[in-house]
Amino acid sequence: MATRTCRVGVHGRNQELFQDMDYQVIREAKAEVVKMMSQTRPEVFDRIKKENPDIEIITRLYDDRMNTGGHPTPKEFADKMIPIMQGLRPYCTKFQVHNEPNHRDRIEGWGPEDADAQNFNQWFLQVYDLLKAACPWASLGFPGLAIPTFIHRDRAWLKICKPAIQKADWLGVHCYWQTPPNRPSVIFDPQFGLTFKYYHNQYPNKRLEILECGNSNVQSDWHHQWAIPDEDVAQEYVKWLQTVFDYDYVNSASFFILSSQDPTWSFFSWRTEHNYKKPVVQRVAQMHRPPLVAGTAPLPRPRPAPKPAPKPAPKPGPQPPAPALEPGLATNQDMITAFHNASIKLGLGNWTLMGRAGIKLADLVKDRNAPYTGPQIGDLTKLSADQKDLLRAELDALLVPAESVSFELLGGAPALLREQGDLATVALSLPRSQHVKLSAAKNSWQRRVRQTWNRYGYLLMQIADTLGIDTGLATAVLAAESDRRGIAANGHLALRFENHLFWAHWGAEHETTFRKHFDFDASRPWVKHRWRPGADEGWRDCHGSQKEEWQVFELARSLDETAAFLSAGMGLVGMLGSTFATIGYESAGQMFDAFSSSERYQIFALFDLIAGPDTNTRRLAALQRKDLDSFATLQYGNHQAAKYGGILHALYQAFQDLKIV
Repeated sequence: MATRTCRVGVHGRNQELFQDMDYQVIREAKAEVVKMMSQTRPEVFDRIKKENPDIEIITRLYDDRMNTGGHPTPKEFADKMIPIMQGLRPYCTKFQVHNEPNHRDRIEGWGPEDADAQNFNQWFLQVYDLLKAACPWASLGFPGLAIPTFIHRDRAWLKICKPAIQKADWLGVHCYWQTPPNRPSVIFDPQFGLTFKYYHNQYPNKRLEILECGNSNVQSDWHHQWAIPDEDVAQEYVKWLQTVFDYDYVNSASFFILSSQDPTWSFFSWRTEHNYKKPVVQRVAQMHRPPLVAGTAPLPRPRPAPKPAPKPAPKPGPQPPAPALEPGLATNQDMITAFHNASIKLGLGNWTLMGRAGIKLADLVKDRNAPYTGPQIGDLTKLSADQKDLLRAELDALLVPAESVSFELLGGAPALLREQGDLATVALSLPRSQHVKLSAAKNSWQRRVRQTWNRYGYLLMQIADTLGIDTGLATAVLAAESDRRGIAANGHLALRFENHLFWAHWGAEHETTFRKHFDFDASRPWVKHRWRPGADEGWRDCHGSQKEEWQVFELARSLDETAAFLSAGMGLVGMLGSTFATIGYESAGQMFDAFSSSERYQIFALFDLIAGPDTNTRRLAALQRKDLDSFATLQYGNHQAAKYGGILHALYQAFQDLKIV
């Protein structure tokens, strides 16, 4: 069985105190190591260790005297750090001595040049001796260097600082990568995501601690930052970790960053300042983790490449088909779900594992509820033993004896869709091979259904199963509400800012400022929305484009962020921020962060609104019995019932005519 030495971790909040949500994220992500800052108060360390005594803490010795103007002497640095280290001894014995001294911008007291490296080498040697003399129990690491080398010259530093690195107890590494829209990702490039391999080649007897890592698209260019959805970032992290697990000289990998009050780092954070947990928390928690074993010096030699297994001798005569799983136990949908979940946990994407196994999804989706009659998992010769074991575990989790499970949506599992962990990681859509072709859609209703299904079909299938409604009805309900993207190509959430609501939430009490920037028709406040940046500029239409919507929204946000969130229609269906409590969010800001993170949370919100907090609303009951007319009346009101009832009937018929599932 495969094992790993790499602990999964996260860089802690860069502040003196943590908030309750930070501890919750550490727990829920199943973090095994936390990279801390020495200015964080000891009570934070204490709580982390009390909640998980087995968690490892690595602390960066941070000195605010490190800056572009210089740095403290070795004695000055040691005198400040020794009392801190002694105070942290009950919680932490592993310390990173400084951080990224080679940074091009010289923000850490040195810079990228040879002379900087030579100076730091001598500085580190003296600091090491001083810290060891006072704290002989401490494990002191050479700091992670800024990458890539063509900007920060980390590889030159590795050579020049050889005496310091050899003396250090371990070697720190930083691994960042970017995912450009117009060329391949560098996630597995040896100068970016896998830069630790070069460090190991230079110092094969040093244990490595990856002290910072992650996607840095936001830093691609100060003028043009590459947009990437939070869900894609989360999938990248799982994929990258599954690769890092193969290297037994890596002790830990801590992603930057748990949270930060500084908006500069909001892209990297695992939770927002409005207490929304990003998808990475769930993905990392659920991913496959081989058994953890301790890495001990001296390091083993690099693993030799495995020899190809000899081909088995051909068996005489025709072979019988591989036996099926126990008849009637697993359905086709069970196998689809098991393959999907295992693939996600292995960092292979939504459907890769099934393709590798040679199982055709097209055959299974034709009748999702039919008994599975394909090959046994043990006979899937194209999968590794670990992949088969994980697939079996996923299937076993689905095939719990029926008498021990209640399928009622009462008690037990949370009623809100967004709180159900299994839905947080399922694919939005089926693979492209299962999409409805454009040529199949013969009219506008079918084209709209096709568009909705191709984007969100698999998630809608899961929501429908959870709520006990027809998949076609779930598709029709979403298609009736929206035909646009919920998140634009630039990564911005789709918005419609409502001036008259901003007036109600804020403007009436700040009339002078409001009227300088915003305008609407007093007799019909939902129309003629205009705005202007300043009193001396011309009025502009608020709703001409998404660019315009965001400009007026950001202006309102600068005046009162909470009121701006409450006044904005968000996402696929333009759900108002003022509905946040109805769909289970703590604030409109948290709802905004969730909707910005992924379209799945926008879709969850629509169906959570329909189903209600206890999944027992009249609207849901109407959908469950396929009574579209009653649903339209309850959802849209008497005045709109006939219009939307007709739309829903047409869309549901279109779904059936397309013969999707």
